[in-house]
Amino acid sequence: MKTLTRLKHVGQGLARAVELVDGATPHTVAWRSGPVTVRRYAPETRATDVPLVFVMPFINRFRVVDLEPGTSLVGRLVARGLEVFVVDWGAPRRIDAGIDFEDHVLRYLPRALAATGAAQVDMLGLCLGGTLSTIFAATHPERVRRLATLVAPVSFADMDLLGLWTDPRWFPVERLTAAFGNMPGPLVNQGFLWQKPMTQLTKLQKAWPRFDDPAFAEFFCLLESWTSDGVDVPGAAYRRLINDLYRGDRLAKGELVLRRGDRALKVDLGAIRCPVFVASATDDLICPPPAATALLDLVSTPAAQKTHVSVKGGHIAPLVGPKARASLQDPLADYLLS
Repeated sequence: MKTLTRLKHVGQGLARAVELVDGATPHTVAWRSGPVTVRRYAPETRATDVPLVFVMPFINRFRVVDLEPGTSLVGRLVARGLEVFVVDWGAPRRIDAGIDFEDHVLRYLPRALAATGAAQVDMLGLCLGGTLSTIFAATHPERVRRLATLVAPVSFADMDLLGLWTDPRWFPVERLTAAFGNMPGPLVNQGFLWQKPMTQLTKLQKAWPRFDDPAFAEFFCLLESWTSDGVDVPGAAYRRLINDLYRGDRLAKGELVLRRGDRALKVDLGAIRCPVFVASATDDLICPPPAATALLDLVSTPAAQKTHVSVKGGHIAPLVGPKARASLQDPLADYLLS
């Protein structure tokens, strides 16, 4: 009997994942170009005139921050009165293989900000979206009132197993992107999964008894549907990520340079003087806590305007899971509304 009940709950969870494939919170499209979409989430009553630009990582689908109504990070920020513009990098095609960091920071993000209609915005970034947000804030400090990053690596000096995975001795990034154009999403995802191979093998076995709870079964299916639905990464941006950040740690060292035509723009994190909020997760293997909190030491923000929140757990679930509202979502909203 329990088996049938659990299978029923899983089936309902899978159906819910299909229903919410475009997110759980109503929104409109504010701007679109190529694979990039800026999604606008409007509150019933605005608590601030400053819009929030929320930058996603370019290796995942955007909907992880809007999985379902009860735990949606975007939904909670909107409910608190924030107008949110989510930068969704989409699913690049072969023709998009040349998109690089310069395109993300100097071309797309300025247009995303223009879509808000505001001269200055608050900026929030998840994972590598936080890395891009940090680079943007350093190169356009006058445009960013407040900066917040969630499990976002800034220092790549000690990335544990991911550092080993990207070692040039056995990770030929140039050959891979030459062969595929873009870096295939399943290969990117595999680099994260292999850090805990036994966890992946036993995940369903451990979850099976908990499928008696339909709410758990639904959240499990929603999160797994997102995890297994990776997107390809533009080849040029992926090479830059591996060579300049994972291997060279050039952002933290102050050696990252963006080039556009004859213009060379050095990324100096010391140019960031606005209030900064950093969230790290205690058991995060993808972004170990020191990789995220390094930002607090590299900016010129006064100490009183630096905020660090540490949440328990791994890379994603603590941000969007059932306990996330109290541990992260409301503290983040309080910071943005202060």
